[in-house]
Amino acid sequence: MVKYSEEIRIKVAIDVLEGGLSENEAACKYGMNHVTVNEWVAAYSKHGAAGLINKGTHRTFTGEQKQYILEDMHENHLSYKAAAKKHDVQDRFIRNGERIYRNEGPEGLYMERRGRTANKEPQKELEANESVIDELRHDFNVKELVNIAGIPRSTYYDHVKKWNKPDKYADVKTEMWRVFNDELKCRAGYRTMTREIRKTTPINHKTVRRLMKELGLYCMVRRKKYRSYKGAEGKIAPNVLKRDFNATAPNKKWVTDVTEFHLFGQKIYLSPIMDLYNREIISYTVFRRPTLSMVT
Repeated sequence: MVKYSEEIRIKVAIDVLEGGLSENEAACKYGMNHVTVNEWVAAYSKHGAAGLINKGTHRTFTGEQKQYILEDMHENHLSYKAAAKKHDVQDRFIRNGERIYRNEGPEGLYMERRGRTANKEPQKELEANESVIDELRHDFNVKELVNIAGIPRSTYYDHVKKWNKPDKYADVKTEMWRVFNDELKCRAGYRTMTREIRKTTPINHKTVRRLMKELGLYCMVRRKKYRSYKGAEGKIAPNVLKRDFNATAPNKKWVTDVTEFHLFGQKIYLSPIMDLYNREIISYTVFRRPTLSMVT
């Protein structure tokens, strides 16, 4: 499906309504379906240029479109709501555009404007600035300090409120510190700590993990990595072939192996016996699980 820009839509509608072209002629000229041209002309006749604007979640308007909507509102003496309904836009869009038009003129409608940028300052640096402000607030004005630090005053007072608020996990932290150092001898992770703390206090394991991180309680014993190899076990068969997989006569050297197959959601184990002289399969067995009897 071909997607046409808003400029093309408006141009096609103007050619039909003001340029004297028929809908079929405009369709042939721009290489499109006449039904599409008919829809664009109807939308332009009813709503103007705003009727041909994509109605996505984040709609954008060019400076020409904004100026056209406002000038149409002024020429026809429309209210904000009437203009918004005619051009199928929001009421606040008309109000904001009118404010910019009055204060800055038509040129202001063409300027790119961005909203408030998110504060991406790291949390640790933000807390450090607030700590400095708290130390200097007795000698300087807080309003000036927060302006220099580049943080909102409400953010600073919000953190001050949190500082003065009693820690509801103070008793839990004390108990965690005692259990970790005295009973567990620094050999416990958050799971073991959760099990111990729950003996006296109901608490979530995520909270325990967060509190241990705040207190700097880390297990001093590294968990051993699992290894399936346990060394030489059982009887080692003699190396008869010594990697010589060729035979000079039939029935001199037979070899076998076990191969796993997945068939119809099940595991099947195949154990063939092969003659190394001509690679002929002498015999084979099929089992549903690997057993020692397959190779003995």
